[in-house]
Amino acid sequence: MQILTFTPVRTSLRLKPGLDPRSLEFQHVLSALPQDNGQLCIPNRTLGSNLSDFERKDEQSYDTRLLIYRQTIENGEIVFHVFPLGMTIVEICLEYRESPDAAQIDKFARQSTQELIASHLPVVSKIVADVVSRIPSAYLDRERLEAVNSSDDERWIACAVLISSDTLCDPAMHKFLEQWLCDTARPDDAQRLVDGEIDYSMTWLNYAIVDSTPRRTLMLRAAMRLSQVYYAVQHSLNRQAQLDLSRAQFEKNARKVKSALTLTRTRMQMLQIQFGVQKSFMNRTMRSVLDGIMQAWGFDDVVANGARLIEASSARINELDRSRREFSTYLTDVILAAIALIAIMELSLALVQYSREFVSRPVLGYTDSSVSQVLSFVASREIDVLLSGSALLFVFLVIVYGLLKRDK
Repeated sequence: MQILTFTPVRTSLRLKPGLDPRSLEFQHVLSALPQDNGQLCIPNRTLGSNLSDFERKDEQSYDTRLLIYRQTIENGEIVFHVFPLGMTIVEICLEYRESPDAAQIDKFARQSTQELIASHLPVVSKIVADVVSRIPSAYLDRERLEAVNSSDDERWIACAVLISSDTLCDPAMHKFLEQWLCDTARPDDAQRLVDGEIDYSMTWLNYAIVDSTPRRTLMLRAAMRLSQVYYAVQHSLNRQAQLDLSRAQFEKNARKVKSALTLTRTRMQMLQIQFGVQKSFMNRTMRSVLDGIMQAWGFDDVVANGARLIEASSARINELDRSRREFSTYLTDVILAAIALIAIMELSLALVQYSREFVSRPVLGYTDSSVSQVLSFVASREIDVLLSGSALLFVFLVIVYGLLKRDK
């Protein structure tokens, strides 16, 4: 019996949101990557950027993986499927030669997976770091997601058993399948597998696949990888959005808060767009498998929660914009008030200066029949009195402006 495990692991490799594998920019990214060898593979290198949406319909026609690293191990193979979304799916294939026992297989799979990831992840991390250094910075999204609890918070382990069709009639296999699928969304799939009604059951963490044809098994494995990566990334973005919204309540730097919320919102929106495009390239069979997995996982609820977080982020961004506009308006009012006060003071001083010059030089009013009473009054006042009067006039104007603005 073969055992497959699928584990999402965060990585630092993240391209700009919305960078499509068919775009010319993505080809520039691919040209910067190292050459293929026995362990490293760039799946999109030969695909090209001119693929028609309806030219091919299989799991490889729109491959969003940036690179694949595979290594043969003692009793199987470990493969790192590195997606440019800050997430890698570690797929491990193990040979299990003992009698099928659900508890033993689960323990064996989890322990082996954790040990293999721990031993191979440092090598893959170096490869990813080298790839990041090769890619032009214009195509990289260097704003990394913050860990909410730890770097391992996304590392759930999903386990699938590959069953030969000729073993389904064995009562021991029937009992194993009942135990293996008892806690999944459809435990009755055990009987349906034995009866030949279905050839796979992939609902929640424990999966079973009848390994009848290699091509179909590869398709089911690809569907599981895609389900894992989109669910894991959406889950991470939801948690990051919650963290950003929580921080937004206390962060005083509005520009910084807006930048973080906008970035997370953009990532979530582009992820859903890419997921929709990915599904449009699938054939009907694979799309049905993917939709069934996502439905069993309640992915629509995760997306709906993400949509609510997007709305909350947008509302918070609008609130920050409104606060900034209000502050700008307030600052403008203060500046205009200061200018008005200075203008009134200058007018008062200019009036005093002219009045006293007019009174002291009668020739300036030689055409008037008598001396101006207004200028004589102003000229006889002390400057402090006039400045105080100007200040009172300014206060009166501010009060009138405030009342008019409040009514609006």
